[in-house]
Amino acid sequence: MEDQPNFSLALDLPASSQANKQNENKTQQARFPNLSEQELEKILAERHPARTKKTTNWSVATFKGGKVTIDRNSFGLNVVIMVPRSKSISNETGLCLLNNGPNVTSFAKGYRLEPSQSYFYRLPDPVNDSAVEYEIPCSCHKKDENGNPECIQKLPVYFPNVMDGTGNVILLTGKFNKKKRDTHISDDLTDEDYALFKGVIGSNKSHRRRRALSSKRNFTMENATDYCMEKVSKTDIGNLCATLGVNVPEIVISCSLDLKATGDPAFAISAISVLLDDCGQIVARNLSSYSNESNGDKQGNSSSSIFYNIAQKMCPNDCSLNGKCVNGSCICNDGFTAKDCAISLGNAPIISMLQGRGLCDKRQRPCKKVTVMGSGFINSTNVTCHVKEYKVINSSWTPDKTIQRFPGVMTDLVLVECYLPDSPVKHNFFDEAVEGTPAAGLTISVSNDGENPSYDELSFISYDSGCLSCNISSRCFLKSNSCLINKYCFAANEMNPTDFCSQCLPDINKNTWTKRQVNLAPQFASTSQYYAVFQETLELPIDVLDPEGMPVVVSLVNGGPTEAIIRENVLIWNATKDIMTHFLLKATDACQAVSSHNITVSLVNCQCQNHGRCVSHPDKPRGSGYYECHCLPGFAGDKCETDINECELYPCLRGNCTDYVNAYGCSCEPGYTGKNCSIDIDDCQASPCKNGTCYDALNGYTCQCNDGFTGYDCDVNIDECKSNPCIYVCKSPQNNKCFPQAVESTPLPRYR
Repeated sequence: MEDQPNFSLALDLPASSQANKQNENKTQQARFPNLSEQELEKILAERHPARTKKTTNWSVATFKGGKVTIDRNSFGLNVVIMVPRSKSISNETGLCLLNNGPNVTSFAKGYRLEPSQSYFYRLPDPVNDSAVEYEIPCSCHKKDENGNPECIQKLPVYFPNVMDGTGNVILLTGKFNKKKRDTHISDDLTDEDYALFKGVIGSNKSHRRRRALSSKRNFTMENATDYCMEKVSKTDIGNLCATLGVNVPEIVISCSLDLKATGDPAFAISAISVLLDDCGQIVARNLSSYSNESNGDKQGNSSSSIFYNIAQKMCPNDCSLNGKCVNGSCICNDGFTAKDCAISLGNAPIISMLQGRGLCDKRQRPCKKVTVMGSGFINSTNVTCHVKEYKVINSSWTPDKTIQRFPGVMTDLVLVECYLPDSPVKHNFFDEAVEGTPAAGLTISVSNDGENPSYDELSFISYDSGCLSCNISSRCFLKSNSCLINKYCFAANEMNPTDFCSQCLPDINKNTWTKRQVNLAPQFASTSQYYAVFQETLELPIDVLDPEGMPVVVSLVNGGPTEAIIRENVLIWNATKDIMTHFLLKATDACQAVSSHNITVSLVNCQCQNHGRCVSHPDKPRGSGYYECHCLPGFAGDKCETDINECELYPCLRGNCTDYVNAYGCSCEPGYTGKNCSIDIDDCQASPCKNGTCYDALNGYTCQCNDGFTGYDCDVNIDECKSNPCIYVCKSPQNNKCFPQAVESTPLPRYR
């Protein structure tokens, strides 16, 4: 086995180009003419992410190097557990431990439980796994420099399998804080919905089992073995996997026992799934090994091509015996679809229940979509919800009795999410001129192809629970302690949305608004003491509520500072030098009930030093007296008490630093300049060498004089005729022109 990455994550997302997306939009627009282009685009945008929720394959990799794979099918679950082996068999126990025995069936019988028992009713016994030494996996092909197999010193947490090419999600186990779903005013499934669906699955499962037992085929052990051999070991992939070392006879025996006990041929597909999983691991490990071999290893390349050929013949569940495997993908026979050809197109889905038992309270949910539970769904963009409106209670609403089509999204093996037309039921709304609709009904069916809906139609009722009590069988009834005013629902004591001074009082009249009998005054918060600093612009929200939920207006009563104003129930005032300032506030609700409240604003000293400014603390309410300091540049600390020493960072590279307020100064060493003394002064910039080349030095320069010149700055003309003994002939003394005698001699250059 080769060393694998510690963590792998892959999602099977549909590949769709822009052209494909546009074609799908056009097709869907033709199928759903009752939806606007914007509505359809929004739904289509949600469909593909939602499809990833329909996960029928899960893989979980643990920190200890194990992997659990669960394959969910209509016939049940296939669970494969892979863990590193311990060096000592005595440290291993459990259902998944075969101990290298010859017969997996007899081994498993020792762990068999009665139908009412479960291994999951209690936690397993504690295990000191830190004391266990694990076997170290080694490569079958890669060798180190000494010719020994290369071994992995750490446990792998990813077990490769070519069947994972379809994209299983691998989750890393650990402690995560799972937040509870926020389902308030949402059509998402609640925990109660899931519990309802699970209860139905449990009850239906027992019914299905009884029906299956009464009509199952009778297989003898010999017939069951022949059937499983034909579907497993005698297939091309069965023969190929057997040559790789897969224990195909054991899989056939397990398949035969299941088939004899249940009479359900679907268990042959389960056996094929186990075969492909075992085979896929062997192929993937060898392909991984060969991919790391040297390109010069011809045998490795030849062997790898064999495994690639085998991988091309491996398809999910071997196409469920309803198709042909070509290049790793299933080409389904006519009438079948899905990645493993497991679903028959000729069968319409069977639906059994709606979310919330088909009831949708507009006070709790938008009622724009509903989840349908059933079976036989095909996960594709063709899933369609067929909807027809019907009248639940007498009102002015006219139902559309034509069948409307809305997109459906398969979110689980047994769940489809149906989008719905807008409900005419309106909560917390009133129009005296237009009659309302307190309840409306829909019949819903689902099809896989948009044409052949389920035989059953389920009823869906959206309603306002303020005045109605509804159930699917007997429809809706008016509650005794409520009002139905112009066909709009209101609970007892609820206000008229257009007139706060009238309300639903069913004891007086259930069909018209009644003038408010009791109007409680607004209530101020108990706080009366607030604080401000001098010249602060205090913006103090006034905490006041109306017991009946009416809007409240706060105002200043005469006697308060004339400079103060109240805007949208916020007191705005520029604090003066007065130690205490008093304000008298008045609160008035929509029906003119009034209350008053006195508050005092006291002046506090700003504690900020060095001209720092007090600002309201961001985590404390205004007026609470809590402030924080905003310091001037050059100061720090909670109270701006610290003068920042800018010299602490040693900004002067070649000099001495002097600290100032929010500044510093550098006294540069000789030869350096600049703000940070980082610039070496170029002493040659003034061209001091008159007749020569200047070379800059630290705080100075040197001159290399031209022939005939000397001096510090090469400014002295050499008199060659003064040499003694004279090695020159002076032909023109007045011009100092000298020429060499018989032997030509070159004078040496002079330096300072």
